[in-house]
Amino acid sequence: TLIQSCKDEPFLFIGALQKRILDIGKKHDITELNSDAVNLISHATQERLRGLLEKLTAIAQHRMTTYKASENYILCSDTRSQLKFLEKLDQLEKQRKDLEER
Repeated sequence: TLIQSCKDEPFLFIGALQKRILDIGKKHDITELNSDAVNLISHATQERLRGLLEKLTAIAQHRMTTYKASENYILCSDTRSQLKFLEKLDQLEKQRKDLEER
């Protein structure tokens, strides 16, 4: 096996990230920043975004799954048929009232 190392490239733009870190660090008396710290924050951000994207991908796949086609899926209550039944009851009640009025 051949192992090759690749250049460690930061995920975020270093200049903007360093400026943002120093702006936040002013509140805590941080005036200078090591480049390793900037790279670490950049990689941590990349890993966090990767984790969020993996979760979003899993959520999207779950939403696309249809459980009605599964043999384990059992219909407990069918709202449409219940509404149709109630509509028929209303119609019968209305017909009964109309007949009484006649």
